[in-house]
Amino acid sequence: MLNSKPVNRTFILLIIVVAVMLVLSLVALYTATETYFQGEGKTAVYYLTLSLLGIAISIYMLTASRGKTITVFEDQRLNTILQCEKCNFKSVREFRKGDYIFKRSDGCPKCKEKMVITAIYREVKEEEKEWKV
Repeated sequence: MLNSKPVNRTFILLIIVVAVMLVLSLVALYTATETYFQGEGKTAVYYLTLSLLGIAISIYMLTASRGKTITVFEDQRLNTILQCEKCNFKSVREFRKGDYIFKRSDGCPKCKEKMVITAIYREVKEEEKEWKV
């Protein structure tokens, strides 16, 4: 099987937005030339300005995103902390759909009483720090 990266949807969306902006800018440029030849110089200047701004913004967006990777949100791991009210036993498990704080959940492995969800948190991955000497 080929080892390929998933397509970055944010980058594709950026390309689509830039392409639409370029097309609209070219339409404005065409409209500017048409209105100029019809003798409406003031309106032609407005269309020309709009067209040049659109082209400049499109080029800037493409060059600004060219060398940089656009990050996509990674799947985040959620954990749930359960605590027994009777014996104060604590356990951590993966978050399940429908979990909320103060919800009575699984039975305690020590005393068999219902445990209460006391916290829900996201697991943060520590990035390795590069030390330069």
